[in-house]
Amino acid sequence: MCTDLEIIKVLQQDIPLECKPYEKMAIKLGISEKELIEKIKEFKQKGILRRYGAVLKHTSVGFKVNVLVAWEVTEEKIEDAAKIMIKFKEVSHCYKRRTYDDWKYNMYTMIHGESKDKCGNIISDIAKLTGVKNFLPMYTLKELKKKSIIIR
Repeated sequence: MCTDLEIIKVLQQDIPLECKPYEKMAIKLGISEKELIEKIKEFKQKGILRRYGAVLKHTSVGFKVNVLVAWEVTEEKIEDAAKIMIKFKEVSHCYKRRTYDDWKYNMYTMIHGESKDKCGNIISDIAKLTGVKNFLPMYTLKELKKKSIIIR
């Protein structure tokens, strides 16, 4: 039987592009596909694994522009604003963060689009629907690093 650490290391690798990716991973580990899936469920239940998914290379599917938008949302509107923001398919991330005396932005969205104009339209739509008036769009100039953290 393989160790939990060995399973975690395999789960961190790219998901095989085939009909039964877990079967191939399980073979690599020397266990059955069913055992691997049960282990994944156990990790999830114990809080060891929070989420598991694919990372999409957005530029490969037509998204050429990224913009991180910092929003200043009143505390009582945070939940409602977030519900609106995450409904946009172009929004891949939505976070609440703490503020500082000289930085009042407390919500952040990462928006992906085919063009700067399309991203701008999405930002405008979100602003109208949420009623948020103070926001700062920060367009990506260059991707410097995009990699998952790997346990070795």
